[in-house]
Amino acid sequence: MSGLIFHLIPHTHWDREWYLPRAAFQARLVPALDDLLERLQADPSYRSFLLDGQTVLVADYLSARPEQEAEIRTLVKSGRLQIGPWYVLADELIPSGEALVRNLLLGAADAERLGGRLDVLYSPDAFGHPAVWPTLAREFGIRAGVVWRGLGGEPGQERDLYRWRGPDGRDALVWHLPPAGYEIGAALPADGDRLPAAWGAVRAGLVGRAAGKHIPVFVGADHHAAHPDVSRLRDLLAEVEPQSAFRVSRLDEFFQTAADGAKPAPLAGELRWSYRYAWTLQGVHATRAPLKRRCSAAELFLERCAEPLAAFARRAGGGTGAGRDRRPLLELAWRTLVRCQFHDAIAGCASDDVARAVDARLTNVEALAREVLRGSVLDLVRHDPDAVRDRATDPQHALVLWNPAARPRGGVVVADITLFRRDVPVGPPSGRAPRHAQGYRPFALAGPDGGPIPMQLLDRRPGQERLDAARHYPDQDEVDWVRVALRAPSVAGLGFDAFGLTF
Repeated sequence: MSGLIFHLIPHTHWDREWYLPRAAFQARLVPALDDLLERLQADPSYRSFLLDGQTVLVADYLSARPEQEAEIRTLVKSGRLQIGPWYVLADELIPSGEALVRNLLLGAADAERLGGRLDVLYSPDAFGHPAVWPTLAREFGIRAGVVWRGLGGEPGQERDLYRWRGPDGRDALVWHLPPAGYEIGAALPADGDRLPAAWGAVRAGLVGRAAGKHIPVFVGADHHAAHPDVSRLRDLLAEVEPQSAFRVSRLDEFFQTAADGAKPAPLAGELRWSYRYAWTLQGVHATRAPLKRRCSAAELFLERCAEPLAAFARRAGGGTGAGRDRRPLLELAWRTLVRCQFHDAIAGCASDDVARAVDARLTNVEALAREVLRGSVLDLVRHDPDAVRDRATDPQHALVLWNPAARPRGGVVVADITLFRRDVPVGPPSGRAPRHAQGYRPFALAGPDGGPIPMQLLDRRPGQERLDAARHYPDQDEVDWVRVALRAPSVAGLGFDAFGLTF
């Protein structure tokens, strides 16, 4: 093939945490990006640098070097530093679909705040890809992407350019990295004596697969600082191969011309088998299973409980505390959760230190989600914990059921009810006399219409309960925990019903 155009794409692939914990790789990231910014400032011919498709690296850098934010903005706005579209390079088969959407939403928000997003769905190291990958790209206005693992080595997968169609019919133009992956050009020296031999091997790995005349050459690798002289490398390559053209390009610039004269091969379905081509590493689905289960549970709790209830409480308005906007807390929870889904971390192929760090992050996600849910429920049922402290009479007892499904549901429900016994003083005296009550005594449940609700007592035991309020010390109580099974009537989708207790 003659008249080839090679696009040199300087980049790094930065595993945020892997065989070392995040802090160790952050300590290496800071000098690497210091060096990169100096090079971009000093050499206008160093046209661009791809920062691995994940904005979290910018956040990690700026947490140590906040004074560099203005320079980062300038470089991003000018297209010389390409960031996003992801927040982190997550695994794409283990997290939920909603988590992948949030990942891209967070990445887009960060990138826009800093000057603009890379409009290429860059997935250079995920351990396979879901069938909806093209649909996900198009939902975010992205028409092109890069993949590696999960594709290659099978009949019909010999070329480097594909038109991948999602289940909904929308497609994306995808460039497939060579077997050597994103590091194929990392060792190309800006040295006229050594370059010809090095370039021969790289060229052979690219040209034989090329569907068209435009071919990207990724110049970078894991945790590598920027190539020291990519402009000279370009000039030397032009001397080695004068019949071809060499450019230092942005990744989106390559895709603007990638399909010129090319015939992308058709592609559909999920990509999770490439063992004749590159490691797909599907064994990671069996590693550190408790961590994966905990992450999945946190996703579900955020998606199906904390977030919907917070939205309903914000829209309800009117009462004390109601209408409070908890979206900033939810965004913090999502950011923390998505950081747990970095591909090496959630895949379980990282060090024990990393697994412990992910576990600690999930504790924070769970705590944030529980607090959002607690406050939202109190707002929705118009319960003011501060006002209750000053009330002379005991509050009415009620069991509140929420249906988290979008369709009406009824049936057998198992619920825990607490019945007060006595105060356990906590903190300085409040001036309120300690209260005492009977605790458990036989009771019945009445539905919203006053009719009886069939119920069976399952268990009863003494315990403790803490009730928090914004303007008081925690109210620590001795209680009786009562577990009952009841046959609940149909509750509207995403709706509430309250069942009164009668003694």
